[in-house]
Amino acid sequence: MGLSFVLHHSVKSETEKVKPFFEHIERFAELHPLIQSATKSGEKEYIIRERMPFSFFRFNYKADVSVHNGNEVQYIAYPFFLIMTIKFKFVFSKEDNATMITESVHIKGPPVISHILKNAVIGSHKKILEGVKKLVESWTLSNEGHTTDVLVSFI
Repeated sequence: MGLSFVLHHSVKSETEKVKPFFEHIERFAELHPLIQSATKSGEKEYIIRERMPFSFFRFNYKADVSVHNGNEVQYIAYPFFLIMTIKFKFVFSKEDNATMITESVHIKGPPVISHILKNAVIGSHKKILEGVKKLVESWTLSNEGHTTDVLVSFI
């Protein structure tokens, strides 16, 4: 049981400049509109402090981070105790002068909450990519040709 979907992101910059924002959850958290902090609690474990969309309610949860094969980053988040798990997998590839990111998301939990979280993920991850784009552009001498496109397809 669960809800799965895929987001396709394109950032016109070198993968070496884009991937660190996903490999290091602290950098990811700095750009995430809902995450307030990510504190390391183990070798690959973090405590995430997040606020609920459209409210002031805040909560903490555990997240595991792993990097595979140099081109894949995976987060497994455990919000709302044991009733819910969210698995994010980011796969990086190069296409021309752009970094392509395929983000697979699987939400396991009650259907109503899963659909609410799906919408929150799509909105917040679009903002993260906009933030990555701005930071990557600030590292270049010329901003010409640097754009971010977020395409969403559901499976």
